[in-house]
Amino acid sequence: MKQLPPRRRSQVRPTLLCVLATMFAVLCVGAAEPFWGSELYWKPLFETPTAPPSFYDDKILQDFSYAGYRRGEVPVPTESPGAVYDVVASYGADPTGADDSTLAIQAAINAASTAGGGTVWLPPGTYRLSPQGANNHCLRIAASGVRLRGAGPDQTFLLNSDWQMRDKHILLVEGPSSGGLNSSWTSRLGSAAAITTDLLSPTTTIPVASTAGFSAGDFVVLRADPGDEWALEHNEPDWVGEDKSFGLFLYPRQLVAVDPANHTLTIDIPIRYALKTRDGAEVYRVRAPLSEVGLEGFSIGNVQHPGTSGWGESDYQTPGTSSYEVFNHDAIRFRLVRDGWIREVSSYQPPGNTTGCHILNNGIRLIFCHRVTVSRCHWQRSQYGGGGGSGYLYRIQNSAECLIAHSSAEFSRHGFVFSSMAASGTVIHACLDKTTGKQTGHTGNQNTSGRGSDHHMHFSHSNLHDLCVADDSYYEARYRPFGSATRHNLTSAHSVYWNTEGRPSSRAYVVHSQQSR
Repeated sequence: MKQLPPRRRSQVRPTLLCVLATMFAVLCVGAAEPFWGSELYWKPLFETPTAPPSFYDDKILQDFSYAGYRRGEVPVPTESPGAVYDVVASYGADPTGADDSTLAIQAAINAASTAGGGTVWLPPGTYRLSPQGANNHCLRIAASGVRLRGAGPDQTFLLNSDWQMRDKHILLVEGPSSGGLNSSWTSRLGSAAAITTDLLSPTTTIPVASTAGFSAGDFVVLRADPGDEWALEHNEPDWVGEDKSFGLFLYPRQLVAVDPANHTLTIDIPIRYALKTRDGAEVYRVRAPLSEVGLEGFSIGNVQHPGTSGWGESDYQTPGTSSYEVFNHDAIRFRLVRDGWIREVSSYQPPGNTTGCHILNNGIRLIFCHRVTVSRCHWQRSQYGGGGGSGYLYRIQNSAECLIAHSSAEFSRHGFVFSSMAASGTVIHACLDKTTGKQTGHTGNQNTSGRGSDHHMHFSHSNLHDLCVADDSYYEARYRPFGSATRHNLTSAHSVYWNTEGRPSSRAYVVHSQQSR
């Protein structure tokens, strides 16, 4: 394969050749490269003089080069503006792990938040944490510009000593779901503008009924609400009558230009699938979510749950069982974040965890996030990997144009997972998925019903795996007639596996694709 010389993103915006194929490549975890990119670049089909391709009828080579922090056009910052808040020297956190440091570290986070941003510094050591009172988290960042920084994943350790973590998280980074400065992607700011023409091809030009109230630079969401007709178009009779519960098309974008004379809006990133007037396609402004927030340079572990039973696939539904008490727990949850990052943050096995577990349930989850970069993170060994969404080490849920690079997942139910219809445009680059279909439970090695890295549910489309390795695992975007109503069924379209290496596995394949269109 011919390799192009390195070029900065400002000089060229490549589009990856989107071929659903398996090719061998080398995993370069730890390589110091400023930007991600495939070995082969290809001119986008929709830039050629031929008729634009159809999302419904053609194999489209989409442009995935917008993924990550600030569309990948600048590196993730290494220096932080604002003051440095030393959790030990100034706030009395205990780096020996003997005393609980939750309140001290949260006080430093609050001070940085009040000041408009800054770096919360965690010197080398172990910091014991636990949820305080009725909180659903140990630590929470809810302001832009705050960075939580340790001395490195082999020097700074966050240890959650509480194992009753149902619906709770160790680190929660989120903007408010409504009102105030931040809002979810479904909350309109001002009036929506109806899209006046069916958009059936990748485009950045959006015809609207009115451009009133829009300005260049605005953050907007393009939305469509697919219903029964959409379901039948996509051969999904099971989704008919489900009251659109299988999802919404939601594309967060930034306006580049507003043309009142021609009634058009120009967005910065092409749409990822067809938007039809039949489905109420529209554009509306949204409030800015959290931005310039980052986690970097530390490891996270959880004291294992002591239960010796109740680790089965459906036990999470039964109060009092071990799995019930750790269900819906994320070590890190990012929600409503744009232009943020998680860098060099890994899991670790706390001393005394006889099962070898690092975390109780899930690792990193991105929910309604946009242009977030996760890099050089290494997560492994979930204690529970049963049903209902458990044992996922990286989960991209209703998030767009994110980048996970030079990272690994090991010994879990699922390594890298896309879920929900608003999950599009994300790139998994130079990552390792190793030994899936596992949980530690109470024995250290138990099998789970699910395996692999996948597009998991409800049409999470137009995403890319590039230069990745499956070691005793596999990647798939297949038909999944599983789950409670509404069943997962059709999981993707226009998603790509490129430069993929497979190592010994019980499966006869490395990539399994059963996508629509």
